[in-house]
Amino acid sequence: MSARADLLREMTHNHLYMDDDRANELIDAYAHELAEQIRQMDTDPGTQFAADHIDPHVRGAAPVHPDEEPTT
Repeated sequence: MSARADLLREMTHNHLYMDDDRANELIDAYAHELAEQIRQMDTDPGTQFAADHIDPHVRGAAPVHPDEEPTT
């Protein structure tokens, strides 16, 4: 099941039982799914940078803008 479908099911059928951790997990999974779709559609470095910023699996790694030098 996709993250979107899982989120929709939880929101429409099980919302009274969802705690904050589960809600955050579902939102992060959906954001990751969308970022992956963006990455597959467009390989432009700026687009990839934008996808990194919405992807919670990458966000903690502090993505570097393609026009900037990475800092160590």
